[in-house]
Amino acid sequence: MLLAFGALLAALLLAEIVLRALGIGEPDSPSPFPLEVVAGARFALPDDELGLRLAPNAEILGAYRTNSRGWRGPAVAEARAPGALRLLALGDSTTFGLGVREAQRWTDVLQRLLGTLLEGRRAVEVVNAGLPSYSSCQNLVQLERELPRLRPDAVLWSVTGHNDSCATLGRTDAEQVAWARGLRSLWDGLALVRAAGLATQPPSGPSRLRVAPAELEANLRAAAGVARRAGVPLVILISARTATVVRHAPMQAEVDAIVERIAAEEGVPVADARPRFAALAPREPFPDTVHPDPDGHRLIAWSAFEALLREDAWLGGDPRAAFGRAWMAATRDGLGIARAALQSAEPPPALAPLLAVLSRPDADALLAAADPALPEALRLHDPLGGSRRPALLESRLRLQSAGLLPAGAPADGADSPAQPALPRAEACAAFLRPRDPLLLLLGGESAPVQHAADVRRDLPLARALWVLAAQIDALVLPADRRLERASAALRARALAEALDAAQAVLVLDPACTAALLLAGQALEQLGRREEAESTFARAAALAPQSATGQYLLGRTQLRQGALAAAEDLLRRAIELDPVLADARYALGTLLLDSGRIDEAELHLRVASLLRGPDFADLPELLAAIAQRRAGG
Repeated sequence: MLLAFGALLAALLLAEIVLRALGIGEPDSPSPFPLEVVAGARFALPDDELGLRLAPNAEILGAYRTNSRGWRGPAVAEARAPGALRLLALGDSTTFGLGVREAQRWTDVLQRLLGTLLEGRRAVEVVNAGLPSYSSCQNLVQLERELPRLRPDAVLWSVTGHNDSCATLGRTDAEQVAWARGLRSLWDGLALVRAAGLATQPPSGPSRLRVAPAELEANLRAAAGVARRAGVPLVILISARTATVVRHAPMQAEVDAIVERIAAEEGVPVADARPRFAALAPREPFPDTVHPDPDGHRLIAWSAFEALLREDAWLGGDPRAAFGRAWMAATRDGLGIARAALQSAEPPPALAPLLAVLSRPDADALLAAADPALPEALRLHDPLGGSRRPALLESRLRLQSAGLLPAGAPADGADSPAQPALPRAEACAAFLRPRDPLLLLLGGESAPVQHAADVRRDLPLARALWVLAAQIDALVLPADRRLERASAALRARALAEALDAAQAVLVLDPACTAALLLAGQALEQLGRREEAESTFARAAALAPQSATGQYLLGRTQLRQGALAAAEDLLRRAIELDPVLADARYALGTLLLDSGRIDEAELHLRVASLLRGPDFADLPELLAAIAQRRAGG
């Protein structure tokens, strides 16, 4: 009898193993990547508590890579390097970096800021565990799982509430976790049970929030408790949100107030990025109304950096934290306020060689000659003489007008009756957001005239601080707010208005690549193809690393029937920016027309993931691919 019972158990165990190996009876997992299956790939895997996790070591839609833990980014070792500073970042698709390159995510920018500050003292690792579709409930589960495994020095939690405020017809997130931790889930999790149709079906009822406001409060308190018991500081990040998001998900209007109240009650510090986002207004760095663009990620990174610097203990009591705080004060209040603190603090090693060159009387002559002996960061990024300096800066114009622009530094327009420097500077103040970072370091727009001696003294340090941030791609540069109007008019097909707005920007800054690209698109849609092509070519020449410029040139070639040239340009655009949806869509259609349906499908699905509603014929194109595969 016992032998027979043992044989039955062995047979059932073998059947369970075989079914799992074949994927039979495997639970469904809703994917955060719509239309994910490309050439048999599956990116979302089931997880009872979390609902889903991403496949490890995967290349997702040609745009995102995951490590062995299923998180976007490089490999994460269980044990950190001796003496290293490790931070754990939790969040949703914003933290994951949906729509931006890996290096542009706020966590990566923060890692570079801290790495620059602590260079030579501590290695810095910011582990990004953010996943699309995750709510505060799922982040809490992650925190409980990962704290003992990774043992970070601090946890940074970006709480947006985007997914909390989504509706569900089944279990809420809290109910899902409770089910997963109960005995019933063990039975329902068996492949044999699922294959036989005996598993309990999730309840289906009226629409409810995945995480109600009261549950969000509970999750915040629970996370604070988990971190406190582990002896790990928790910092909560608050970002900005658009009016469109609040209109479509009313709970979004409550989230920030809930976070601030619970954080205050629990003694959890908050890194609030909203004032930095407000400084960009009316620019809205949310291309899809939800996810921030690279500038938005930089703003979040600076806010997290500032929050971490408030407590010496979080950075192991490193004396360079004092320099970091003075650096933040300088960017906010100017060197007139922060100079003494900066000079008394220990600077990071990268600053000394920059300051040594910029303090020399012949520094600008050396920059003008592109002297190879100069530090590369200075040759590339110096705001007055670097090869990648912004085309237009209010600081250069005001220094020029006050006669303080160093000899050899390129001027922004001749100081002539036709284009005098001071009126152009006033136009910059009116139209460019945020304000010029170099000008803020020097003390504001009146400083060059009213405090010329101070500006002359502070200019080398201000330039060095600029380069320090620019070389790690952490600077948020001014952009003309009229570009927003041109872009909106173009989307509304108000082509003449779009062209007028773009040309108004070009009057102030003839080398503005974004304005050239918008003007070119308006000209193209107005039927002025030759003018459009020459405008795109000029933009591409000014900014050869502009993915958008390469895409628009490629699209022009595509419409002219130059398919090989178009394909090369579109591939170059995707190489520069793997998440440029327009380039993916254009290349996908080109490949589909030439019969390369597998690669075409990949690019079209990425376009669908990134900005599906913007491409009305995508369902038809994907259906055509399916029909071809079926032999129809």
